[in-house]
Amino acid sequence: MKKNLLLLFLCLLTVQYLDAKLYVATHDIIIKRSKRAHASVLGVIKKGASIDATEIDNIWAKIKYNDRDAYIKTKFLKAAPEVIPAPPIAMHSKWTTKNIILVVIGGIVSLFILRNIFRTISGYFSRNSNSKNKVAPAILKPTHWYQCQHCRAAVKKHMPPSETGCVKGAVHNWIELAEVGVNKYFCRHCATTITAKSIPIEWGCPGNDFHFWTQLS
Repeated sequence: MKKNLLLLFLCLLTVQYLDAKLYVATHDIIIKRSKRAHASVLGVIKKGASIDATEIDNIWAKIKYNDRDAYIKTKFLKAAPEVIPAPPIAMHSKWTTKNIILVVIGGIVSLFILRNIFRTISGYFSRNSNSKNKVAPAILKPTHWYQCQHCRAAVKKHMPPSETGCVKGAVHNWIELAEVGVNKYFCRHCATTITAKSIPIEWGCPGNDFHFWTQLS
C-alpha cells in the first residue's frame, strides 16, 4: 500500500512539472505567499527573468519559490519564445581520400583569407587610433522615471540620479518606476503622476509601501 501511494505521489509531481510553462517577467514582480491582496511578500523577481508557472488565471500565476508555493501577478508575464532546434546535419557515411584532401585545402585557404582580413582590420584601427578630431556619438539609454522613497520627488533621467540633496533624509533612495512614455498614471497612495510606456512597478511607494496606479484618460 505504501509503495502504491509513493508511486502515485511521484506521478502527480511529474504531471505538475510537465504542465509548467516558461514565461519572462516584463517588470519587477512582487512574490506573495498567497493570492490575498494583503498577503506577505516573499521577494521580488527582476525584469527579464525566466519563470516556470504551473497554474495561471487572469490575475495570479502559481510558481515555486524556495521550494514552496508562491504567487505573482500574471499581467507582468509574457510567454517565453520557443527555441526551435536546428535540423540535424547530414553526414556522409564514408570519407574518401579525395574528400579529405579537399577539406584540408579548404581549411588552409580559409586560414589564409582570415589572416589577411585580420591584418586589414588591425591596420585600419591602428591608423585611426591617434585621431583626436573624431568623437564617437554618445549612446543614450532610454529615459526612465525615478522616485525617492524619502522626499517623494519624481524625476526623468537616462540613469539613476544623484543620491545627494534629499530634503527628507541624508541621501535620496531612488526607485526606478517605468520608462517614460505617453500613458498617464496616478498613484492613489502617494499622489504621484507620471507618463509611462506601461504600468509602473507596484513596490517602493513612499506613501504605503506599494503603489496603487490608476491610468488616467
